[in-house]
Amino acid sequence: MLDIEPVTMRNGGPLLLDTEEAQKLVPVSRTTLWQLATDGKIRTVHIGRRRFFTYESICAFVETLREE
Repeated sequence: MLDIEPVTMRNGGPLLLDTEEAQKLVPVSRTTLWQLATDGKIRTVHIGRRRFFTYESICAFVETLREE
């Protein structure tokens, strides 16, 4: 297997996160995290059969919580 570092955004976060990684940023249950995605509050992308959360959308979601 290739030893390649994941691509990161300017602020140091990874571009895409699996469910476990996303839960570290938004400490909610797996079910709640997927419900947020279903409700359109956090964006996801598909690559093959896998679905990932975008780091950018998680940061945007957290910002909306700060504004409430």
